[in-house]
Amino acid sequence: MKLGFGTIATMSALVLGLVIGSAKGTFDTLNSGLTRNSSKIILLDSTLAHYRRKTKDRLFRGLIKISSAPLLNALSYLGQ
Repeated sequence: MKLGFGTIATMSALVLGLVIGSAKGTFDTLNSGLTRNSSKIILLDSTLAHYRRKTKDRLFRGLIKISSAPLLNALSYLGQ
């Protein structure tokens, strides 16, 4: 009887550990993607700001900010 309970408890702990490990892997993947994409958008925005006079990109920078905000918000919501 004790052997059965011990086996069930060990198997439950093993399955729980695997589920937590999988969830952490998914979170880490989403978090790194969010960080990478955010830094690329910031770099693009600062590059366009630097060359503002040559490219006349004020409208383009506004479009980047408007279109990237929902994407980054969705990714950060998934990462919570």
